[in-house]
Amino acid sequence: MNNYLYLFILILSAQISSPAWADSALSFPKGVWVGEYTCRGNTMPLMIEFDTADKPASISYLIKRKKNPKRPAKFHANVERFTNKKGEEILIFKPRYWLNNPGQTSMLKLRGKYSAEKLEGNIKKKGCKKFNLQKLPCDDIPEACSATALGPLFALLGNGKIPAEPKKAKTAKTAASATSAIRAQNHVERIPLGDHQFKSLLAQLKDQPFQKGQVVVLSRWTQQYKMTSLQVSTILKMQRFQSDRLEVLKVLAGSVSDTENINTVLDVMRFREERKAAEQIIFQRTQKRGQSIPQY
Repeated sequence: MNNYLYLFILILSAQISSPAWADSALSFPKGVWVGEYTCRGNTMPLMIEFDTADKPASISYLIKRKKNPKRPAKFHANVERFTNKKGEEILIFKPRYWLNNPGQTSMLKLRGKYSAEKLEGNIKKKGCKKFNLQKLPCDDIPEACSATALGPLFALLGNGKIPAEPKKAKTAKTAASATSAIRAQNHVERIPLGDHQFKSLLAQLKDQPFQKGQVVVLSRWTQQYKMTSLQVSTILKMQRFQSDRLEVLKVLAGSVSDTENINTVLDVMRFREERKAAEQIIFQRTQKRGQSIPQY
């Protein structure tokens, strides 16, 4: 365990222990208590801040992890107190809600024997074993509760919550800049579909007996290539049914490189309603990619 957290704190606490506790009944714990707990073979720092008897305590601890190894957890817990058959004071901490949840963990259920300056017991959690704490003399020796002494747990003192890192401001995008970005992306990522590649594509489509299979093939090709209006119209002519042509057009419309010749595609549509639906599909797809369509 890291020595910087608790070595000198425990020494300071031992030096100012009050003998008066031995002659009087224990009152409800107060102040800050620091020590360690063991889970899955790892010993990590643990801290409890007691409020008044009618209010919950707050429990802070570190978790053994590869990412964010110094990010602490903190939660509120109700405290139940009773005396066992041996006359020992027992405290049970029942978790209520998170104050600082770092993820990848759950709240600790603690049960321990309480004396004037010490609290030690077991943790009811799979893989976890014991914990032990000692009261810190924060009022008499402020250094005992300093950032140097408490390390990562110091940020959570006083029921505090570690603030999240501020998000970086996003650069505002105008419609023009968004359109330019889309055009640039299309220009960089997709290249014209040559005659040799087009013949290969047609061969693949003929091997697909159903329209859905052709849609899957075309979706892969349109991620890499852009097509001419003539190539798109050739593919549409392969479809027997009106519904199939429209489904295929939804995939191909945004990849048309020569939108000035878009009538070559629309002429494949045999019926007025079919052509109207095709015009709508082409308009929507080309607008998303920052292209423009000439008005006829």
